[in-house]
Amino acid sequence: MIHYSLTKGAFTRKELNVTGKLAEDFFQTAKDSSQMPEKELTFKLLTQKFPLSVNIIYDDKKVIGYTFALPCDKETMHAFVKGKITEKELFYAIRDKISPEEYCCIYLVDSLIISTYRRKGLAIKARVMQIKKYQSALRKKDLILFSWPFTKEGKAFGRKLAKIMGLKILFKPHKP
Repeated sequence: MIHYSLTKGAFTRKELNVTGKLAEDFFQTAKDSSQMPEKELTFKLLTQKFPLSVNIIYDDKKVIGYTFALPCDKETMHAFVKGKITEKELFYAIRDKISPEEYCCIYLVDSLIISTYRRKGLAIKARVMQIKKYQSALRKKDLILFSWPFTKEGKAFGRKLAKIMGLKILFKPHKP
């Protein structure tokens, strides 16, 4: 049975490690120093400071995917989308400098589903759930979404999510 960590309330360190492995295998973050530093996305940081940031998707007890999103402010979002700061710098600003009162945007960091579960609507369902939880927690319905899609499918996914949620989305161009 398919279920999500944001509906069960929490995820374990081991489950988070599985999502990190999925991300590294796909995005090759260790090879690109401009990307968000995987090793700094600690269990403590994500469960305590950003508890809505990860929505793990399960088939029974097996981790089959996840969505990852972080709250942000407008100024930092624009700097990132315009290429003035790297994803790593964006992460440090979100983690260290931006106060929760300033959050008005959501960075759609990534979402991944293992291949045998793709094209079933699981990622979009997880992402909609996640954005609704952010809207409720931040008491803001008109959040701005932003993304750095690596694929045309990622960009289409972002557009679909924005349409479903009735929200604006901005994209940082990906330059391979």
